[in-house]
Amino acid sequence: MKHDRRTSIDLRQLQFMIAVAETRTISGAAALVGVAQPSLSEALIKLEDQLDTQLVIRSSRGTRLTEAGEALVAHARRFLGEMEVAWDDVRRIGGSTVGEVSLAISPSLAILLSVPLAETLRIEHPEIKLRIVEAMSGTVRDWVMSDEVNLGIIYQGQDCSHLKSVHLLTEDLFFVHAVDDWPQGLRTPAGPGAAIDFAELVRLPLIMPSERHGLRAHFEHAAREEGLATNVEMEIDSLRHISSIVSRASAYTVQSHAAVFELVDQGLVCITPIRNPVLRRNAYIVHKRERPLSAASLIVQATLLDIMRELVIRHRIQANFASEARMAAE
Repeated sequence: MKHDRRTSIDLRQLQFMIAVAETRTISGAAALVGVAQPSLSEALIKLEDQLDTQLVIRSSRGTRLTEAGEALVAHARRFLGEMEVAWDDVRRIGGSTVGEVSLAISPSLAILLSVPLAETLRIEHPEIKLRIVEAMSGTVRDWVMSDEVNLGIIYQGQDCSHLKSVHLLTEDLFFVHAVDDWPQGLRTPAGPGAAIDFAELVRLPLIMPSERHGLRAHFEHAAREEGLATNVEMEIDSLRHISSIVSRASAYTVQSHAAVFELVDQGLVCITPIRNPVLRRNAYIVHKRERPLSAASLIVQATLLDIMRELVIRHRIQANFASEARMAAE
């Protein structure tokens, strides 16, 4: 039988291609995977020879993949993902939960969840290597679909037809303002029991993320449903920067309690309920439907659910921990 040179392609070559796709430079890819630059270049040349196809275009401005290279990287990510699941299955059968798990979280929940989750897993499951990244819900969904992360936490409004999801939280959104910066002229005065009508809120000078962000899209949709125009004077796709500006009484915003709980506890901002209508959204844990969770990923998901339930209670977060999440955690 004629020998096919493609059968000698090894996993490292595929990892090198993924590194090049992520860094767009040979030197950056070499640093990412921890090999010498000449070794990586030689491996890529060998791979192109084996496949009889150009995969990488090198120039003084950097490195880019050819169409064939992009196709190979897409297959490589899926293949290496399946191999990771296979290794984890073998380890689970042998009683081991060693493995790497990547989790992408929307920024508003990352503030609440990331540190406690990382610390708990480090103490209780040191054999699991956890990687946490923050991104907007649409990006998180895309990363889960492309196997760049194992688990994601996203908000409603995303197409999740190809994902398996667990309902995590239902959150109300609040009018967020500095403690001493209640807008003048509102029908409801500041103080305990205060609430702001949505029609009054949208007229205030607001700082919000761009419409690529799920929260902003949700807010604008609610305004259109009520036949109202919003007054967003500043757009910043950074929750921390938005919160800082609001705490200095330079603008107002709309957020969940979880997103600003630290500033509320520090007495820097207040959250006021929104009415007529109430703004509410759901958060979900998602993973790719056709890719079963590894033993390590199942541990991360279960730990995440336990910690989230505890954090909602401990910090009195204005959100409802979903009954579906309770069942998944048990």
